[in-house]
Amino acid sequence: MAARADGKLGFVIIDSDAGARGVVRKHLVAGGHRVTAEADDLNAGLRLVRGVRPDVLVLDLGEAANTLESVSRLREEFPGMGIVIVSSDSSPQLILSCMRAGAHEFLTRPLDMVEVDRAVERLQRTLAPMAGSGAPRGRVFCVYPAKGGAGGSSLATNLALSLVSEDREVALVDFNLQVGDLGLMLDMTPKHTFAAAAGEEAVDESKLRSLMSPHASGLSLLTISDRPEEADVVQRDHVPEIFGHLTTMFDYVVVDLGRHIDDRSIQLFDLCDSILMVSSQDVPGIRNARRYADLLDRLEVPRERIHLVVNRHHPKSRVSNRDVEDTVGMDVFWSLPNDFRSMSAAIDSGNPIVLDSPKSKLARSFFELGEILVQKYSTGSRGQLVAAAPDGN
Repeated sequence: MAARADGKLGFVIIDSDAGARGVVRKHLVAGGHRVTAEADDLNAGLRLVRGVRPDVLVLDLGEAANTLESVSRLREEFPGMGIVIVSSDSSPQLILSCMRAGAHEFLTRPLDMVEVDRAVERLQRTLAPMAGSGAPRGRVFCVYPAKGGAGGSSLATNLALSLVSEDREVALVDFNLQVGDLGLMLDMTPKHTFAAAAGEEAVDESKLRSLMSPHASGLSLLTISDRPEEADVVQRDHVPEIFGHLTTMFDYVVVDLGRHIDDRSIQLFDLCDSILMVSSQDVPGIRNARRYADLLDRLEVPRERIHLVVNRHHPKSRVSNRDVEDTVGMDVFWSLPNDFRSMSAAIDSGNPIVLDSPKSKLARSFFELGEILVQKYSTGSRGQLVAAAPDGN
């Protein structure tokens, strides 16, 4: 938890005024920063902070006594986190109390965005010496199929397995809240789901670890829910809390997102380092990929975090990768070959292809994709960007 090497910051905003949160969020995102979580309630917001561990917390003062007490605790718990307090009361005594409690900046309502920018610039200078000194953070890769049958679950499973090594801890998360398939694909029957254990109390790493199922490969599987009626238990605020902890526990977290879009999956988009949007070389798949690319644009997900993957690619198809790129409006990041024989054998054996036929053309492509992502999101410590490899295969 410290400023990234490029100086951009990750924010959590706690404010009961949804309109004010939206204005601040839009302004920060326009400046290249990331707002990874928001809350309208202090207690819910504190849970998010402990999960996400942002660079900066922007906090509405609200009830001063409770807020300042929380600020003091946060300053002790997260000494490298910047804290900005916002209030319509700008009395000198109040400002002094906020600074004594541990706040770095104090902003007066109505907010002047020039003052917001100046506060952010000061925080960037303050946090820059601590860049890379905080708790290591893992990378989150979300797999998002453009249509049913595109192969999203297969990609997520095989990609996660390809990343496992002696010096990498990898988690695979089944976030398909309606009908998850990853347990079946790994020939596993998870004993626990996050939804079944979710409650009012905060989630900690010990609890989360107890809900995960170990695979013989070394992979750890977390199933969010395995029944549609369970899914409603999972709230939007759970998402940054879960993934905040996972990125301190694992080097890489691969998520099978499924196709259902709601406030929980939208929250997850904000937390992903890379969104692997999976399409096929057919008209329905390409059309849907274009629609979802437009949707992600409207949700203000930066295009550089969206990577188009063509599954079951055939070089002699009437629809070429160039056709896909022209229609979707983005470059193809990776193409997985159509290796029907090896995939059929893997399905019959009940083993993912990177384990069943590791030397097959398709398995090699999964391993190569994994290494490209590792290079592109190389970390000195978990989550600190070091270098980026060029796109392509």
